[in-house]
Amino acid sequence: MISFKKRLFIIATIILTLSLAFVYNHNISNQNKSIEEETILILNSHNTSPLSFLNEYKNLIVFIIILILLVLFLIINNIRINNVKNKLYKEKEFKENIINTANTLIFTLNGEGKIINFNQYAERETGFKAEDVLNKSIYEILIPSNLIKKAKEVFNPIFTEEKIRNRELSILCKDNKQKLISWSISQIVNFNQEVDGILAIGIDITKHKQAEEALKYQSLHDSLTGLANREGFSKQLQIEIEIAKHNNEKLAVFFLDIDRFKLINDIHGHQTGDLILLELTKRLKNILNNREMIARMGGDDFIGILPQIQNHKHDIPEITQRLTKIFDKPFIIKDNRFILTASIGISFYPDDSIHEETLLRNADTAMYKAKEEAGTSFQLYNNNMNLQVNKKLYMEQNLRRAIQNKELRVYYQPIVRRVLHLPLLER
Repeated sequence: MISFKKRLFIIATIILTLSLAFVYNHNISNQNKSIEEETILILNSHNTSPLSFLNEYKNLIVFIIILILLVLFLIINNIRINNVKNKLYKEKEFKENIINTANTLIFTLNGEGKIINFNQYAERETGFKAEDVLNKSIYEILIPSNLIKKAKEVFNPIFTEEKIRNRELSILCKDNKQKLISWSISQIVNFNQEVDGILAIGIDITKHKQAEEALKYQSLHDSLTGLANREGFSKQLQIEIEIAKHNNEKLAVFFLDIDRFKLINDIHGHQTGDLILLELTKRLKNILNNREMIARMGGDDFIGILPQIQNHKHDIPEITQRLTKIFDKPFIIKDNRFILTASIGISFYPDDSIHEETLLRNADTAMYKAKEEAGTSFQLYNNNMNLQVNKKLYMEQNLRRAIQNKELRVYYQPIVRRVLHLPLLER
């Protein structure tokens, strides 16, 4: 844009040129007049009227009027331009204040990914000063090397259907620490509707994501042992069942319960009981291989997954030996020596069931069957166990109903031996 001084100089030059041309033309015309006419004009000049004067110098007067109008136009135009400049300056200052006081990362990139603007919040969050990053590629300064490919997709100035691109991408700060940023990307378009670059607005969600991950971890893990809980175990078992199905393999699910553990809690306290559970967790972890998993069901109950079972005859002895061996050594807690035993039940996919809930329930049933034996023992699930459990459950329910309905009667049945016995029977 031409400045006011330059415009004034150009107009003055034009006016001066026109003035010289006017004077020169006027002088030439006077020289061509005859001496007589000049004499008459001189004699009559004393009697010249105002109208004749105006008629004589009308061109000069018009020229002066035009000159005055041009100067007025120039002054008014300059005032208008200054007002527009002041307005634009205030708007620019206002926008810069908003950008620099916003609690979000805001910067602009050109089509090549070079940083054009970098606000103060971005300086505080990244540790870089604006002068350190301006006109430099964002991929060389702020993007971790393993995320450059993804970053070029996020900051790509070419959009498809979306007007605003929302993505999550980590940046690399000056201290080499990464922060996870939620980005909103929009295009910068010039007057010709051509894309000049992008505007990137980012919010640091690192702490939010960490809190989210912590809550997710807590929902899937036991707070005491750090093992997976029932929900975490269920999710992993579903995955392992799909893998076994795809590979045409078997897998085992075991249910382990410490015998008489409640007695330890009652006598020595729950703190001692927790220390025993932690030691047992450590021993169980030490015997796991590959994709094998252990979880805490709750209390003194542990459940586990043993995938890639090839055949029962070869794998069952090895599995049971590993599980029972961890109880061979006593548990030393606070100078107390605890010799523990456990009952272990095992069920197999797909022989005993193809559903994760049923597999776990069958392993639980086998575990209760193992409790009927002394010492650390295990039982493999079979269908007869459910029949026995159902029979006991049926009898228990009938007895409870009979007591509630007062359907039981007392009978004395004599037994004659050397001493008369009268056993009391209730039927």
